Amino acid sequence: MAIATTRENTRRMTLRIDAPILARLDEYHKKTDIPKTRIINSALQNYLDEMEEDFADARAGEAAWAEYIASGRKSISQEELAKKLGVDLDS
Repeated sequence: MAIATTRENTRRMTLRIDAPILARLDEYHKKTDIPKTRIINSALQNYLDEMEEDFADARAGEAAWAEYIASGRKSISQEELAKKLGVDLDS
């Protein structure tokens, strides 16, 4: 992957795109007349936003699990909870 600086806050990068994805990009560009660079930047921004959110969620889950384990509390099974609440899981 080659990267070169072009303008302030903009860098040029060369990358390989699988043929089926490139065909979809070309088709979407033709339908919408949106520049391919804008489509790719938007798609990458959305992907990174989702990945960062997933990463933060995973870390929060790990922290909550560690807190639960450290608390020494005991969990009960779904069957035990249903019995305690008088709920029939089979219906």
